[in-house]
Amino acid sequence: KSTRDTLKEKIEKKLEKEGLDGSNVKVFTLHGLAYRLFLEHYHEHPEINDDKYKLYIGKHINDIATEQYLELNGNSKMVYRSNVMALINMGRHYLKSGEKELKKLAKKLEIPLIADECHMIANILKWGRENRELIDFQDLLYFPSQLGYFTKKYLADFIFLDEAQDASLAQQDIISRCMKRNTRLIAFGDTDQTINSWCGSDIESLQRIETNDDDKFRRKA
Repeated sequence: KSTRDTLKEKIEKKLEKEGLDGSNVKVFTLHGLAYRLFLEHYHEHPEINDDKYKLYIGKHINDIATEQYLELNGNSKMVYRSNVMALINMGRHYLKSGEKELKKLAKKLEIPLIADECHMIANILKWGRENRELIDFQDLLYFPSQLGYFTKKYLADFIFLDEAQDASLAQQDIISRCMKRNTRLIAFGDTDQTINSWCGSDIESLQRIETNDDDKFRRKA
């Protein structure tokens, strides 16, 4: 947010000095842009709570538990629930919601599954998509892909994306939804600083953008 505020201030001063109208120049964090897409799509203000899924699982685990989960011992249940939370988060970063693709993602991320975690995760993510009065920050990035957002208000002629080397697939999807056929995307980043894959960033983000040959680079994912 501090980077956004600094950049916004500098741009406003520059435009004012040049006598230019800056009303069509917008500066957002990706979460801030995603929130505006949510409001445009649903015309409702959700409550944001980053413990949305943790609270749901804690309160409803006995209602949503599968036979495989119930047969586990205490320690194994803790591992199971840890795997569920990890894949709920990473699945949304990678735009995966189905049971089969979540299993492939777990293998890619070397998350050792012990039972049918992906079956439970798929059901929990479905619940999360259907219950939008309470959302977390990752929902903001994940929902557009899953629920088919389309924006007119935030389509842009030029998009500048900073720290592009750490953009997750969900964040790339947000950007793509603001692109018209002739939009120019200018991305800044350093592949040597790609250090956030552990929390969902796409290590091939810059390459995905650089090699894009159409106006929807997320389709390369």
